[in-house]
Amino acid sequence: MTGTIDGLKGLHAALVDCKADYEKALANGADGSLAPLFRDLIVLRKRHNAELDRLLRTAGEMPDESASYSPTAHRTVLKERSMRAGLGESILPGLIDSEERILKQYDDMLESALPTLTAGVLRLQRAAIAAKIARMKELQRLE
Repeated sequence: MTGTIDGLKGLHAALVDCKADYEKALANGADGSLAPLFRDLIVLRKRHNAELDRLLRTAGEMPDESASYSPTAHRTVLKERSMRAGLGESILPGLIDSEERILKQYDDMLESALPTLTAGVLRLQRAAIAAKIARMKELQRLE
């Protein structure tokens, strides 16, 4: 169970960081074509964090809403690109890569023995993130 808790905490921290990064991108003037995507991702992150929060609390753990394990790739991509060229569609490859790393965290968790409820929540969250990645890839093709 310790591995499950640690994995849930890691996912929770990654999603907290991502949500904060997308909020900063909007505040820093993400261009109009990406603003709706960032808003959707923020809503998705809030929902997923609330679900992970419930799973952790049910297990007697307190999720950390402020701390992260390390700086995320999102932050690096968003900061670097915003300084050079603004937050336009040119950042999509980096965001796709970052989101795919989060999917890998889900995959790693789903490969382990999990309680049925936890596995179900993670599968649904993973599918929602995969759909957002597909949307980003479609936006990238339209560039």
